[in-house]
Amino acid sequence: MKSNRRPVDAVRVLTVAIGALAALLAMHRAAGAGQEPSVVRLAVVNAPLQSGLLDSLLPEFERASGYKVQVHGGSDVFAVAERGEADLVIAHLGKAGAESFVSRGLGAWPHTVFSNQMVLVGPAADPAGIRGLSDPFAAMRRIAERRAAFVCPADAGARYLCELLLAGAGAPERGSWYVEASESKGQAMRQADARGAYTVWGSFPFERFRRSHDTGLQVLVWNTPIFHRVMASFVVNPAKFPAANAAGARALESWLLSPPAQAAVAAFREPGLDRQTWWPAARNNNPAELLGLPATSDTDE
Repeated sequence: MKSNRRPVDAVRVLTVAIGALAALLAMHRAAGAGQEPSVVRLAVVNAPLQSGLLDSLLPEFERASGYKVQVHGGSDVFAVAERGEADLVIAHLGKAGAESFVSRGLGAWPHTVFSNQMVLVGPAADPAGIRGLSDPFAAMRRIAERRAAFVCPADAGARYLCELLLAGAGAPERGSWYVEASESKGQAMRQADARGAYTVWGSFPFERFRRSHDTGLQVLVWNTPIFHRVMASFVVNPAKFPAANAAGARALESWLLSPPAQAAVAAFREPGLDRQTWWPAARNNNPAELLGLPATSDTDE
């Protein structure tokens, strides 16, 4: 019996592409005619801005859409949005304030857009022999077996990752080798450096720290999805903030979730590094919605 289901062929894909292009051209005409604000205000946490990722992505959106993106970078992104000073927010999905921002109706349902990552760093001598391992649990197991010094930073994200690594390593006994620091970020790195210890931190802030400090710490384990930290986009609700450029925010969000932009995320390399540190995350959303296809075309596979 001949199936009634039609494959997604080149004609259909081309139709979707033409529709997306037409939408961008319409945005360009509207912005040029003054029917919509021409500026999209983006509030984003530090790493996408300071690493250069946004500098590699936004010019293409601005050329195609006619919008200009005004970027605020910092840790206060949801406070900025609540003051009515942002149209779109990009932050880690688990960032403090994200759930409240959506549950109070201040922003739309978030869409995962990309991930940055944490890394496991340690002394150049690498006494536990973990350099280059792809299994972070095996790395933590070796550190514990050899009683090599390990410093777990105080911030919640690092502390959770430390607990995950310990659990995956078989819950080794914690002794004097394992230190729960009272400091986080750069202070924790300095403590680890002084002890000749292993530790975890975000890839981008560690590389920035390494360039500005005389440290013996190096990235030893990084290539694992467990270290990824997903970021999401939040469109500000115009019903709560009438001055918000909701159309521009949705256009920018759609561009960031598009296959070309996601491919650009995967191809991006931070200055001075030849390893990947940013990862596409749009596929965690509804792919039918991303492609403008009927919801019934989605599957749970």
